[in-house]
Amino acid sequence: MLKFFKSYEPYFNLIYLVLAIGLCLPLISGGNGADSFTLIPWGNIPSYVLVIVCSLLIWVGALLSNSLFGSRDFHSISSGMPGIVFVLYSATICLGSHKPWAILASVILLFALSFQTIIFRQNDVRKECFNAAVCLGLASVLYFPVALLLITQMAGLARLRTFIWREYTASILGFILPWVWLLSIQWLFDVDLIQLFIIAQFDSSSNLLITSIAPWSVLLAWSLVSLIKSFTRSTNISRNTKTISLSFSATLAASLIVGQLIGAQTPLEILAIPMAMAMPFLVLDSTSGARAWFVVAIMATGVAMAFFLTSAL
Repeated sequence: MLKFFKSYEPYFNLIYLVLAIGLCLPLISGGNGADSFTLIPWGNIPSYVLVIVCSLLIWVGALLSNSLFGSRDFHSISSGMPGIVFVLYSATICLGSHKPWAILASVILLFALSFQTIIFRQNDVRKECFNAAVCLGLASVLYFPVALLLITQMAGLARLRTFIWREYTASILGFILPWVWLLSIQWLFDVDLIQLFIIAQFDSSSNLLITSIAPWSVLLAWSLVSLIKSFTRSTNISRNTKTISLSFSATLAASLIVGQLIGAQTPLEILAIPMAMAMPFLVLDSTSGARAWFVVAIMATGVAMAFFLTSAL
């Protein structure tokens, strides 16, 4: 198992897709025999459509996670483990929450992070700042507490670069742009899109499988310790990349707390990003095959609990 995780081959991309489809298949029966799901405010959608959409989004998220967190900027070797963690965790949450929009938000946030992690490597990063901020704006349309990530982006600019006002302006304009698009479409077609998205964010009809999250929480806490320890043996590029990603993940967690305080939903799907970032450090920084099997066993326990709880709903 250790050898498997400490490698990356092209067929891993197919493994991600097969895992995503297989883990989302129980949604076809709806857990309680339903052949459709009600996604407020968009109405009923067939269960097989939910399976297809969730599987594809999880697969794309796995590919992005692996390109970010499975590279040599994070580890001394290339690994396919971040993508596997993203698939397993996202599917675990999706079985109970039925929120494809939250997985979409995770994918968009991964694009934002991919732009942010190259900001410190170039002389002119106005384009990267703008692109990252556009992604953050799009994600905030789906779950507006993640707007906190714009502050994190500008804090990163302040820490890693000399002050260039155009980079901050590009960040603000990029973040605003998706909202301008939304308001423009709403005005042109007389559709209250903002109300639709707000209703979705405050809908409490989904079932959060809190019990199945417990094993993942234990692994995340343990893996964060390993990640922080890795800073002492990291290169400057690796250290900066980890710092940006860790700040990004901490802000994601803060956005969930803010969402709870204002009565919004808790899209735990977005925590797939810190999971995929930190958890591989438990295995890849170790030479213990027993540890690898132990981590796999805990992840499998979380997935199994999600299957059991879903069937009982």
